[in-house]
Amino acid sequence: MKIRLFALVSLLGLFIVGCGVQQTPQELGSLKVTVRLATLSGSATHPTANGKATYKVDNNGIREFQAELEDARTLRGKTLSVYVGVANVGTMRINALGDGRLELVGTSAPVIRASSTPTIRVRTAAGVLVASGVMNQTK
Repeated sequence: MKIRLFALVSLLGLFIVGCGVQQTPQELGSLKVTVRLATLSGSATHPTANGKATYKVDNNGIREFQAELEDARTLRGKTLSVYVGVANVGTMRINALGDGRLELVGTSAPVIRASSTPTIRVRTAAGVLVASGVMNQTK
C-alpha cells in the first residue's frame, strides 16, 4: 500500500512538473540587448574634453541612453545640453573634477533607429560646442 501511494504521488509530481507554467525566453535569460556607442571628442574651444555616449535597447523596447563627459575642467559648475541629432535630450552638470553625466531610462530615453547614425553633441547654454561624436550603426 505504501509503495503504491508513493508511486502515485511520484507520478502526480511528475505530471504537475511536466504541466507546470513554462518560462518565457525572457525569463530564461535570453534577453537580447543592442548596444551602440559614440566616442565624444573635444571641440576646438574645449580640446581636453572627451567622453562617450551609450544607447541600449532590449527586445522588449526598454531604452537607456547615457552620455558622459570628462576633462572639462574649464566648465566646472556649468550645465551643458546633450543633443542626439537635432533633439535636445537633457542636461548634465559639470562637477568640480570636470566630469558630467546624463542618464535617461525608459520613455525619457531618445528613440534611435537602427539604421541611423546620429551625431551626439554636448553644448554650453550659449550653444558653444564642447564635444561631439557619431554613434555607430547597429550591426
